[in-house]
Order: sequence, then C-alpha cells, then structure tokens
Amino acid sequence: MTTTYHPHPDEHGKPVVLKSPSKPTTLETWSDAKAIATVTPGGPMPCVLNGAALSSWSAPKTSEGWASVAGQLEFDEPAFSCPAGKKEAAGVVIIEPDGRVWVVAPSNGYAGYTATFPKGRVEKGLPRQANAIREAYEEAGLKVEVTGFLADSSRSLTYTRYYVARRVDGTPADMGWESQAVHLVPVERLDEVLNHPNDTNLIEAIKAAVQRETPMSREYHWANDAYWTEALDRYVKLRESGARELTIDLDRFENLIFNGDGPAYKAMDAMVSVREREGYEGFRGAPRIVCALLELLAHPRGSQPERGE
Repeated sequence: MTTTYHPHPDEHGKPVVLKSPSKPTTLETWSDAKAIATVTPGGPMPCVLNGAALSSWSAPKTSEGWASVAGQLEFDEPAFSCPAGKKEAAGVVIIEPDGRVWVVAPSNGYAGYTATFPKGRVEKGLPRQANAIREAYEEAGLKVEVTGFLADSSRSLTYTRYYVARRVDGTPADMGWESQAVHLVPVERLDEVLNHPNDTNLIEAIKAAVQRETPMSREYHWANDAYWTEALDRYVKLRESGARELTIDLDRFENLIFNGDGPAYKAMDAMVSVREREGYEGFRGAPRIVCALLELLAHPRGSQPERGE
C-alpha cells in the first residue's frame, strides 16, 4: 500500500501522512462556473482564472511582515466582542468573479471538517484582517484582499470574525500542510461540500456577499454594457478621423487600474462574459474590448482628447 505524504511538513518539521488523499478534478472544471473544481498539493492549475493569473506568491516571512501585509481594508467594522472562555479567531471567505467560493479541505479531516473556510486563531499583536489574509495563504495558497465584513461565528473553542475577500495573487497548488485539497465551489452548491453547522450557518450570508461582490450576473454581456459600447464607439470615431496614436498618462493610468470600479476589473468581467456567452469558437468581443480599453485608458470616463493629443 502506497503512503501519500503532503509535500510540506507540519509546523514541527515532521512529514504529514495523508490517510485518505483527495482527488483533483480535470483542468476544464476551473473554467466552468457551474462546476466544483479541486486541486491537491502541488497539482496542475490553469495559468489564468477569471482573467487573473494563478502564480506563486512570495508571502511575508515574519510576524512584522504579516502585520503590515497589503490587502487590509480601512472600514468601519462592527464591534468585536469575544465571549469569555473562547479564543479570538479570524477567517476569510474568498469570492471569485464567476460567483464561486474558495473552500479548503483540512488534512485528514481535522476536527471533523471535510471542508471549511480558511481561518485560525489570532496571533498576539496581529490585526484580525492580517491574520485572515495569512490564513488564506497558509491554507489555500492564495493572496487575498479584504473587501468587507461577512459575519461573526461562535465555534466550539473560538469566536471567529469572517471577512469577505477577493483573490489578487497566489495559487491553490501552494496550499500548506493543513490542507489536503482546495476547492472552488459555486455558491449554490456549498451545501454539497460543507459538512459542519459552523460553516453551513454562514451560507446565506455568503450568498448575499456573492450577490454584492459579483454584480455581473450570468446574463451579463459586455455588448449590452454602455461602459464598453460607448468607449468602442469613441475608438471607432477616432480611427475614422484618421487618428493613429493614443497617448496614455502613466500616473493617471496607475490610478485607474487599481481602482476596484475601474477599467481593469471591468475588463475582467467583460472578458468572462465573452468566454461564457460567445464560446471558444468566436471570441469576437475580445479584440473589441481591448480597443475600448485603450480608449478608456487614454481618455478616462470618456473625457475628450486634449488639443494636440
């Protein structure tokens, strides 16, 4: 009988035997918004998911580095009051633009969980959000950015604050020893993989968060979005007028692309709609979106070209 080891040792440097290893799904499941996709430690992954790269992230190595890690959000959080006798914990529910949610499978079903969300006890001196971001990396291999508050959950030994987040880097293939698989699950199918009431009680809150975080419904198509069609019209008119160049102000460009409601994230949604609505045979919208994107970057929000541009 073959013994399967996790590629990463535990916190004491000892090898981790996986008694009942998880099975990965095919690569095609990652591009299917209705499918549950699964990867095991070190397993193959597509290079890109929902328009964002999947690649290893060089995470902080020290507590000080984690305390100041990027991705923490300044917002008015609800008051957090940990009940007596329980330890403070923080976790994160990571939502993809296609409406799926990242879930981890604890190695050997630790504590009776077949699947759960990244979470862990808060290290002394570490902000809760930073702790949640660290857990996302250690358990799911992902670098995330907090986008808001989800819920507080009373568990057997801990009282956990859950944040909503989006993936900005990393790959689930880099999951640490505490996870033997990472799943990407359609929100409407979470009850198929979550087995503990501590998690299933969060499903309704997660569905509401997905609705907020992914305003692009499954019926969305870029060609029905004035943001893109008007920009494309402006681009066509520029070309018809004889324009051969567009000038992009790099300072303005950098401010735009990191705006959560800016052209970079809107382009991600638009390209997803091309894939889902036009299929792999055409992708007629893809080059048109790029043309519109160039116009938007040169003339943000449809501002007119300055004289001499």
